[in-house]
Amino acid sequence: MELITKVSQKRNGGIDIEFNYTETFRILREELNFRHTTIESKRNFILKDNGVFQIVPFKDLEIAFREYLRSNYDSLDIPKSISLEKLINATFIKTPIYFSSNTLRRELEDDF
Repeated sequence: MELITKVSQKRNGGIDIEFNYTETFRILREELNFRHTTIESKRNFILKDNGVFQIVPFKDLEIAFREYLRSNYDSLDIPKSISLEKLINATFIKTPIYFSSNTLRRELEDDF
C-alpha cells in the first residue's frame, strides 16, 4: 500500500495535503468495489455488493471514500501531522475524486 497523501509545508506555516490518485483509485476499486462502464452512451458508476451490480450516483464514490478514511484512519499510512479532521476537510478542498476525471473512469473501467 502506498501513501495516500503527501504533506508539504506552506510558506504561511500551514500544511498542504495532496492525495495520491493511484492509491485513491485503488481504494475505490479494490476496497470499495466501485466500477465504471458506459451503457447506451451514458457513463455509469457501479457498486458491486455481494456479487450484485448497482448503478450509483457519482456522489456515492465521494461519500464512501470519506467513510473509508474515517473507518481506517488509524491503519492508513498517513503522516502523523494530519489529523482525521484535516484529512476529511482536505477531501472537500482538493477533491481527490472528480467526475470529469478520465483517469478515474479508466482505472474503474469494467466490461460487463
